[in-house]
Amino acid sequence: IGLTGFFFEAEYSNPSFHPGRTSKVFAGEQELGILGELHPEVLEKLDFPMRVVAFELDLDRVASLADAVRKYQPLPRYPSVERDIAVLAPKEAPAEKIGDAISRSGGRMLTSVSLFDVYEGGQIQDGYRSLAFSLKFQAEDRTLTDEEVTKCMDSISGELDRKYGARLRT
Repeated sequence: IGLTGFFFEAEYSNPSFHPGRTSKVFAGEQELGILGELHPEVLEKLDFPMRVVAFELDLDRVASLADAVRKYQPLPRYPSVERDIAVLAPKEAPAEKIGDAISRSGGRMLTSVSLFDVYEGGQIQDGYRSLAFSLKFQAEDRTLTDEEVTKCMDSISGELDRKYGARLRT
């Protein structure tokens, strides 16, 4: 339906949902709904023997944000470069904001940023967590060189340090 820019924010106040296991769903500044595990008291009243995940969406709002024009991009002619990185970030820094900072600072050749792991414990210092992202770089007009990708990675590293006190794990 053409919606992009989704993110989730923890929700603790909805009495139908389990606090700490529930998120509001946003697209940009627009709240679209809620999803999460139903509250144990609700499950008990409904006589459900196991945990249940549910969601509620404002379909009118979703429809108003949908793009009626289908967009497409032709298949790329040149190969992409993929890099997986682990970012050591303060726990209070939201993963979505770290991902946004990576997207902004990676330049126009950074075409995709995806969070695939969050780790706390073991070798991670107190107050921090490791966020693992998969990055995809690609140019429309040429094959990227290793130097070009390294320059983008340096820009990402500098921005994460400046904005969040985060650094790339090696």
